Amino acid sequence: MEWRSIATQGGTALKPLAIVSLHASPVAALGAGENGGMNVYVRAVCEELSRRGIPTEVFTRRTSVDGPERVRLAEKSWVTRLRVGPAEDLDKGGLFDLLPSFTEAVLGEQRRRRIGYGLVHSHYWLSGWVGARLRDEWKVPWFHTFHTLARVKNERAAEGAIVEPEHRIAVEQAIVRNSDRLIASSLQEADDLVRLYGASRSRVSVVAPGVDLRLFAPRPTEALRTELRLGDAPVVVFAGRLERLKGAEIVIRAVALLAGSSEASERPVLIVIGADSHNGASESRASGGERARLEALARRPGPVPGIGRAGGAGQLPQPGRGLRGALVQRVVRPGGPRGQRMRHSGGGRPRGWRASHREGWPDRFHPQFPRSRAICGADRSTPSR
Repeated sequence: MEWRSIATQGGTALKPLAIVSLHASPVAALGAGENGGMNVYVRAVCEELSRRGIPTEVFTRRTSVDGPERVRLAEKSWVTRLRVGPAEDLDKGGLFDLLPSFTEAVLGEQRRRRIGYGLVHSHYWLSGWVGARLRDEWKVPWFHTFHTLARVKNERAAEGAIVEPEHRIAVEQAIVRNSDRLIASSLQEADDLVRLYGASRSRVSVVAPGVDLRLFAPRPTEALRTELRLGDAPVVVFAGRLERLKGAEIVIRAVALLAGSSEASERPVLIVIGADSHNGASESRASGGERARLEALARRPGPVPGIGRAGGAGQLPQPGRGLRGALVQRVVRPGGPRGQRMRHSGGGRPRGWRASHREGWPDRFHPQFPRSRAICGADRSTPSR
């Protein structure tokens, strides 16, 4: 398969990119069920591509009877919500059986609208199963981003965490073997793809996620501290879905140690923002769910910090941004490829952040892995299969 420059197709109208994100809709409400970082990632990528003049069409599964079939995400980006399975949130483990129907729904939508696509970019292993079949049907390049890897999760699984099934590993292996380009979010993920899946380094590109500095920037915090009754205490914020893999327990234990070794006036306060995911509720069913298990842990006798709770991602930016003297710690999934921990103490830019030509859109690629330029044009090489 010869790769074409998608940005310059002979002077004709630019074909949209087909973005497959079966379980993570970029227009879904954050903080509910499994909705989180991947939803934000897909949305941000499509919005940026739109700003650069590259159209996209996101195919996702409808999880509600409300709302239109197609939603405009940006000037050149649309989301198509396909009626596959019940129109409700489903456990990701139950989505595998819907993959053939979802694939047929995407193909049917393409035939009905008589539109052609220049490239398929799938996200997560479930969508990769679909992406492989779309590539074969449409005869276009197929890029894939994993976001998480089963073998990495199983290799470093937290005690009591649900182990990823063998059929997921088999699908991921097939994606590595057959995709035209793998997009890794960090050097660690790229190394994991090579080490655990035998990926060819020549077909792995590292594109690090960016930080939206318009949102994550220091702001006055006096009113917020008063509202949350924080006083002048140092603050640690954990924001994320509550399941064992996310590591909230590690933060609780760490802050407890800090509290035990500090003067009363300097003891930190921990704010946990999030709700149980499907896995979190299942893993900690005996304790009433992961949130209930964490609350019970925090109530144990000893130097345990105070814990504040807030629901819904609509409140996420307020507790987490710019608290004077605060440590905001994003606890990355153990072994997860989403990137390295980012720390932000008081103000300025997070450590490990590097400026690019556009704030929040990194333009840094490691020389060990090639920079993929097919999306923006210019890569005309023929991949080895």
